[in-house]
Amino acid sequence: MNKNKLSILKGTLFSCFGVVLFSAALPTAVGESEAGVVAVDIPNPERVRKDHENRAQGFAFSTDEENIQVVALGRFVLPDNSGVHQLTLLERNGATGDATVVGIATLKIYEATADSSGFAYATLAAPVDLNVGSQYLVLSQEGCEDEGPSDLSYDVHEASLTLHSGFTWIAAAYTDNKDSGTPSLHDIVAIAFAPVPGKSYGPVSFKFQVSSPPAAVTKDK
Repeated sequence: MNKNKLSILKGTLFSCFGVVLFSAALPTAVGESEAGVVAVDIPNPERVRKDHENRAQGFAFSTDEENIQVVALGRFVLPDNSGVHQLTLLERNGATGDATVVGIATLKIYEATADSSGFAYATLAAPVDLNVGSQYLVLSQEGCEDEGPSDLSYDVHEASLTLHSGFTWIAAAYTDNKDSGTPSLHDIVAIAFAPVPGKSYGPVSFKFQVSSPPAAVTKDK
């Protein structure tokens, strides 16, 4: 499988091809949240993995819509999952190739309830505004021993996503982390992209809302 690595410390060329997957229309009411992943297809649910140790995993996406805010991050819940996962939203700088953390939420699966698509969500401390055309990653930290047992998840070939309209799938993604005891996203040295169309490690998701557009400025004549 071809994997394109993006260094956090050094900018490199990102060469994955985007695939647009359409679904329902964007929310019309300001502040009304919707799931970014509206459906996930896992034809072989028995094919689970537990060896994603000391890394974060998920997928990358972009949006062509204005006034979009991410308000929560989610992880798919498998039977017997009970751990605590740091969910992170990163924005990639297209000029340098660097990725910056723009939102973090902590999901306690043992306290969470999955929705009809199988995802449980944790709310961000504050909504994150998305920039049109920018690339974003939703990642779930896996294998943190101090955060409970390692939970089962799905590999990249097992979970196919359908995204909400206005969002473009870019690639499945996972991190290479430093071996520094307790792993965290601050230990990331690189992100690897797997251009398997419509797929996600985990999988993961996000919730978004349409923010109020800027008020028009009028001038007295």
